[in-house]
Amino acid sequence: MKKFMNGFVKKMTLRNCLIATGFFLFVLWLIEFSPIGISKLLQITGGVNILDFESRYDSSFAYAHLLRMGQKGRSFHLTRIMPLDSLFSVSFMFFSLTWLSFLLRPITLENCILRCLPLISILYLISDWTENICITI
Repeated sequence: MKKFMNGFVKKMTLRNCLIATGFFLFVLWLIEFSPIGISKLLQITGGVNILDFESRYDSSFAYAHLLRMGQKGRSFHLTRIMPLDSLFSVSFMFFSLTWLSFLLRPITLENCILRCLPLISILYLISDWTENICITI
């Protein structure tokens, strides 16, 4: 893995970082401000936001929160917000993976274990998708 990441970090360019940033900002706009995003959900639910913005909640809080969203809000969340949130996780993973790799190149030696640090981005993706699956269930 260290050898793979060393090669990945060496090949990372500013162009790749800017493409990942553009993709991330586009998906961020989609999920926050578009007619299929959170702004529309807030209109439907009367201000009840998604669970992603809550910290440290248990299942009883989640059930109560989802009940406050109402049937239309839950349906919109499941069919519009969840797919966008999954895409957001992917875009953020690429954003952080490319930028971490690009920034580590000049400050780390070849074959340094720190060049594996961008793999944390993949852990974020797995964690967020796991949270989304649990909310959906």
